[in-house]
Parts: sequence; C-alpha cells; structure tokens
Amino acid sequence: MHRKQILFISVAAVIVGFSAGVVLSRASSSAEAQHSTHDPDHAETLAAFEDRTPSFLTSFIARFSHAFEGRAARAFREHAQKYSVDIPLEIINEYYPALGPDTILAILEEDPYCHTKGHNVGRVIFDTVGELPAALAIATNRCANGAFHGVLMGAYESLAREDGYLDPDEVARFSVGLCDSPELLATAGRGSCFHGVGHALAFLADNDIPRALDLCSAFPEMGGRYYCATGVYMQRDQDLGEHDAEISPTYPCDAYDHPAACYRYKLRRMFPPTDPESAASLCRSLPEGEERHGCFHGVGFGFNQELYGDPDRVVSACASDDPLDSRMCIEGFSGVMSVYASREDVRAFCNRMEEPFASWCVIGVSVSNFGTTRDFNRYYFERENAGTSAQPQ
Repeated sequence: MHRKQILFISVAAVIVGFSAGVVLSRASSSAEAQHSTHDPDHAETLAAFEDRTPSFLTSFIARFSHAFEGRAARAFREHAQKYSVDIPLEIINEYYPALGPDTILAILEEDPYCHTKGHNVGRVIFDTVGELPAALAIATNRCANGAFHGVLMGAYESLAREDGYLDPDEVARFSVGLCDSPELLATAGRGSCFHGVGHALAFLADNDIPRALDLCSAFPEMGGRYYCATGVYMQRDQDLGEHDAEISPTYPCDAYDHPAACYRYKLRRMFPPTDPESAASLCRSLPEGEERHGCFHGVGFGFNQELYGDPDRVVSACASDDPLDSRMCIEGFSGVMSVYASREDVRAFCNRMEEPFASWCVIGVSVSNFGTTRDFNRYYFERENAGTSAQPQ
C-alpha cells in the first residue's frame, strides 16, 4: 500500500473516531435533556442544551459520521421497532461495538416508552465496563431509567455462581446501603433504585416470586421491600405475562404478597389500554380488603394515559364503596402521571376532580411514582399462606 493511501486511511479513521465521539456526546445530551423536561433539578442543563447552536464543524462532522454509521443505525432501529418490551440481548450485543451505548439509547428514545427496551442495554453496559459506578455514569436515566435498571441487573448477575445460585447473604451484603450510595442517587431516587433491584432479583430468581421477594427482604425498610416487589412483578409480567394470563385474570396477584405491586402491571395486560372501566369492574368483583385495594391501584396506574384529560372518567373508573379502593386508584394514576407530565399540569388536572378525589390526586403527585414518603401501610401486605413457588408449570 502506498504511503499516501495509508495516510489518507489514517486521517479518515481519526475523523470518524472524532466525529463519532462528538455525535454520541450530543446524542447523550439530547436524550438527557429530553428526560429532564419535567425535572426541576435538571432545568439548567436543559436550558444550556437548548441554547447551544451547532457550529458548521459540528454539522459537518455529524453528516460525515452518519455516512459511515447510518447503515448500522438504521438496521438497529428496524430491530428496535419490532419489540414492545425487552430487545433480545444478542441484538444489543451485536450492535453495541459499532454504535455504542449513547447511539443505541438515542434510537430507543425515539419511543418515549422505551423503559423496558433499555434493560438489556444496561446489562451490556455493565458487562462491558465491569464496575457499577462507571456503568451508572453511562446509563444515567436513559429510557426513563430502563438502562439504569439493566445496569443493576448486570451487577446482581455478577454475584451469582456459575450454576446460577444466588446466595441470599451475598445479596444482603451487596444491597445494604446500595440505594443510598452517591452513585445511585446521582442517577435515580431511592424508590426507583429499590424497584430496579427487584427487576434484577426476579431475573436472577428465574421469576420465582417467593424466592425473589425473599431476596427483597434484604432491605430493612418497608418502602424498600415494597418497591423491590414492584420490580419483581414487573419483570415477571414482561417475561411470563402471557403464561400467567392463561391461568387467570388475577394471577399471580391473588397468590403472593403485595397485590398492589402486582396489579400495577397485570391489569394493563389483561384489558385493552382504552378500557379502564372493564378493569375496574374486575376489581369491584373481588372481596373487600387488600386484594381489591391493590387491584384498584392497578387501574389508576395501568390506564393513566387513557384517563388523563377527562377528570370525570378518572373519578368514575376509581369509584368504589370503599374509599381506600378509590384513594389507591387515584394515587396510582397521579403518581405515574407526574412522571410523564409536569407536576404543575397534573395538579391542575387533579383540581378539576370532585372531592375527595382532587385532594388524593394532588397528594399522589407529591409522592410521585416511587416516592419514599408514601404511606406504605396501605400497600405492604404479606399473605399468611402464600405459595412456595411461582415458576411456570
């Protein structure tokens, strides 16, 4: 090869590497800004990003980079659009070396509800980096904390033995103080951390609910155990929801601890997203008590997008002869809506409801989806005769 050809190839490689770095950096900033729109703690970051004017060099580099990366990015986008939940790990591993985490996550974030798609990206990030703080710094809060949850999956996965056994004592040692560590709190709140750990434990327990919930007991506080349970049930629904639906419209929520943590995800699988009324009818058919409270919580949580915009419909869907049913339904609705809309807008919507729904709704906004100021006595429920295994038969 001639010297001029070698020089040309070397310069081109440098330009491609530099351009990819710039574009990926900007993609990361763009995505962080997107997910910070309604977060007052990131208001200054968002403003700084919006005020930034691309230079001619940056625009040229972006076009130059896309010429080389466009094919892989387009191919990955096609894969991403085929899946509504987790993208298979082998696909992430295939495109990760060429695209890197920032571009992969930027493509996923074209879907604002990419949370579950971000899980396996986070697992690959941890597997590639090998250290929790470094992996968290890459994942940040991308895909509404989906990548963050995936990093936790990878971290707990690294604790397992070669045969897959996970020592509860080892889990407890790793978990103590985890959700209070600066690295975690820089990425997400404590409640979201507990939830992410639940995903990881369900994944490692092969979706055996009693085993995963037992591992959640490593957290000494009630709120930590409850939010960990929400992650356990969410992971179970993602992996085995179709199987569970064939058993009954209420399984496994009616068989194991903390039904509210389960119904958040169960009802939206059992009923069309436009039909919260049928889900509420199912809840009203259940016996009074914790089971029904949890079911109503799932109505508000699972059908929030359909209900938002019509305060009378929210009240109707959450109506029950037991006020606690209604309150938990409203808290499920307003808590999760405060993630997808500004708290100011959600509070204004709440105040259009009749009392006491309006007051419950406003309180739910303040607690948010994973707030640790929640009254967990309404949510935490351990059954005396829960089953010993929830693995598919």
